[in-house]
Amino acid sequence: MRICLLLEARLRLLRGADFSRRFYRRERDKDFRRNPPSSVDRREFEVLRKEELIQAHKIKSRGRLLGMKEATEEIRRLKDSGEQMLTEIEMKRLGLSLAGHGAIERFPEIFEALEARNLKPTADLYACFMKACLAAGAPAEVLTVFQDFKQARVPYSKPLIDTLLKVFGATNDLEEVESLHNELQNKSVRLDRGSTNILLKAYVRAGSIERCLEEYHKLQGQSSFIPNSETYSILISEHLALGNRDEAENLLHEQRIKNIGVHYNTFSAFVRYYASSQQFYLAEKTIKSMRESGFEPRKDVYHHMIVSHSRCGNLQQAMTWFHGMKSAHELSSAEYSILLSLVAKMRNLRLFIAMINSIEEENIEKSGYMYATMIRTFSRARRLDLAAEAFEEMRQRKLADSAGYNVFIDAVCTQETPDFARARGLMTDMVDQGVPPTSTTYGTVIHHLSRRGHSEAAVQMFEEMITRGLPPTVITYTQVMRALIRGDEPLKAIAYWERMKRKGIKPNAITYVIGIAAHCRAGELDTAYQILADQIAANITPLSGCFHALMQAETKRGNMEKTMDLYKRLMESNVEPNLAIFEVMLRMLLRLGEVGEVELLFETMKKFELRPPKWALIMLFKRLALDAELPKMLGTLDMFIERRIPISAGINHGMKLISFELSQDKEMANEFRQKLQVLQSNPQESSQKGHRSQRTSRPRQLEVGPAQHMNQAS
Repeated sequence: MRICLLLEARLRLLRGADFSRRFYRRERDKDFRRNPPSSVDRREFEVLRKEELIQAHKIKSRGRLLGMKEATEEIRRLKDSGEQMLTEIEMKRLGLSLAGHGAIERFPEIFEALEARNLKPTADLYACFMKACLAAGAPAEVLTVFQDFKQARVPYSKPLIDTLLKVFGATNDLEEVESLHNELQNKSVRLDRGSTNILLKAYVRAGSIERCLEEYHKLQGQSSFIPNSETYSILISEHLALGNRDEAENLLHEQRIKNIGVHYNTFSAFVRYYASSQQFYLAEKTIKSMRESGFEPRKDVYHHMIVSHSRCGNLQQAMTWFHGMKSAHELSSAEYSILLSLVAKMRNLRLFIAMINSIEEENIEKSGYMYATMIRTFSRARRLDLAAEAFEEMRQRKLADSAGYNVFIDAVCTQETPDFARARGLMTDMVDQGVPPTSTTYGTVIHHLSRRGHSEAAVQMFEEMITRGLPPTVITYTQVMRALIRGDEPLKAIAYWERMKRKGIKPNAITYVIGIAAHCRAGELDTAYQILADQIAANITPLSGCFHALMQAETKRGNMEKTMDLYKRLMESNVEPNLAIFEVMLRMLLRLGEVGEVELLFETMKKFELRPPKWALIMLFKRLALDAELPKMLGTLDMFIERRIPISAGINHGMKLISFELSQDKEMANEFRQKLQVLQSNPQESSQKGHRSQRTSRPRQLEVGPAQHMNQAS
């Protein structure tokens, strides 16, 4: 070997490095044949030799990629000249060149020319075609090319296998990945380590971590399979995503025992897991280990730390990590936009403003998307003044498109006192600036007009939108019908319902609620039931609002049996009832005096984490007083104390009704006195919010009443 090294050094000086490298390989091979090495050395030699051959093949196959003009000329010569022949390397270079230019339409010409000469395309050419289709966002075309490849019966190649695994993994379909894997096994295609890693990723993307681990355990039994850092990174990342910290740490320990370097993605996955679970000490320790392993944290690591600290309210630490990311990486406008969107979701105005100040200090040019994020965030924080400043700045920089105007119009209408005149002025300004209003613009204004009960203005805006030639959507129709129902104009709402059906616009779940409510308000219950049947036939799950509208209408008509049937039908379906459903039932049962059914209804409400309304408890208290159910009345008083419901006229009336019974039972009277004293001493914080409009003199008079009745009973 020493002779070979000396010869290599001399030949480097005399004839150049390229020739000496080939000469060295040849002499080394002779040396190994003359002196057979041990099994370990032989294995190392074979691995080294294989890597050199692969590298040489890569250099040859890559060569110089053709420009589009040269590739087109090559295809023309291949089609016209009968003597033009392409080697496998030339065919691959042509395919790579076309894939690099995204010229998908030229590949069929190559296949036709080869078929005309009874030549089969190589697997690498198919792989190039598939890569081009995948880059162009046409996965269905990739599957078509794969079917052609199977019919051609061309042997598989590594680039083709890797491309297929990536495509089938991107479909997120476990059956497709399984079918491809089985086909490769049936063809006795052996996957190398890189292809195996892609297969494991494909199983993970298809949502089957169990199948990924099962395949990994199978591979562990094969002596030829040696996992690398990427293999461990795939497994560890998925375990952490599922919250299996112990399994992930065991795999990391196993990786380090085998002296396999830790992949950057592994460190990043641990940082993400620790930061999201608020274990910041372990996250920082992992970052320190990352640096010791020679990896500098990238932007994703900084993002995890900034977002996690912000969610916990650690603004100082979040800003420290943000400044650290700025000093370590150069951030573009797009990256600032993404970071700004993340901070905006946290509803933290201080951090958001600090981020904007940093953008301005760095002289980063703000994009239209960034301005829209600023307007939306300031609007949610009830800072319309800051939102207006951001919009005006965007407008002066000629960045205000329809999306920017829509966001600011929504901000103007979302305030506690919406300024619809200003919203109308902004729509006029859109036309003046050459930015015509869109359906979303009108839909935004109609939505807020509907919420505020301005039915006439909502209808006017809807008709203006149609006059401008903008097609209304199902959401726009829903908003107009809701505005008309709130304006107590159900017949007009029904007219828009029929108009929507004539246009062929299919209603969604919320539209069905509005349509049923409109027909119930108009007294057309038969049509309302038919709409509900049509909704179920269309496989659209009804919302609780559909049943509430029908139950309310039947209760007003006095059809208690139909109301009960609707309630039972609702509870038997997969629809979750809301508080309004239970309020209809409570009113009906309390009027009928069904105290036992009311108590069962209270238990059902607990299952859905709903609390009985205050008026229902007071009505129950009075109903129990009529029947002189003193123990149950004490239980109701406990609910008053728990809910901090103040003493009211209903409680006063109930105590009057049982004054005689309490005069006969001193022990029971004492229990009532104690509970009423607790009720009087309770702070009425929860009740004050709903009773701000009551006069202060009335509660004082009511508080005296029960005590007087207790004295009379004594």
